[in-house]
Amino acid sequence: MSAEDRLAIIETIARYSHAWGEGDTDRWIDVFTDDAVFEVRARDAAAPHTRHAGRDALYAWAKERHASREGNENIRPMNTGTVFEELTGTTARTRTMLLQTQRAGEWRGPSLNVSGIYTDDWRKTADGWRLAYRRLQLDVER
Repeated sequence: MSAEDRLAIIETIARYSHAWGEGDTDRWIDVFTDDAVFEVRARDAAAPHTRHAGRDALYAWAKERHASREGNENIRPMNTGTVFEELTGTTARTRTMLLQTQRAGEWRGPSLNVSGIYTDDWRKTADGWRLAYRRLQLDVER
């Protein structure tokens, strides 16, 4: 895998974070393949508590989540420490740390909202690198 491919994946992770934080479902969904799967698991859970398969299901879930935010709530997902575990010319697997803060209500400072590790399977498409399978393993039990 070239340095350009690695950089493109890192850029896509950043676009994902910005779109989620800004509540922009249309930009957020663009980082996924049509058949993508998104899962969230609590620490040590045997099965995910959130699972959506396919672009339409992902879009509907994200749209609902974005709409449910209070008007003065700011979400800032910070993805960092991405490592490449598998690398080919057309697929990749990465692990990325997540620390997400939230600011809501009268309190003006951010507070920790969620943390965990993303494990991502990537596919190179005609439109660039896209998430085919995104799993979030939370650091806390929910």
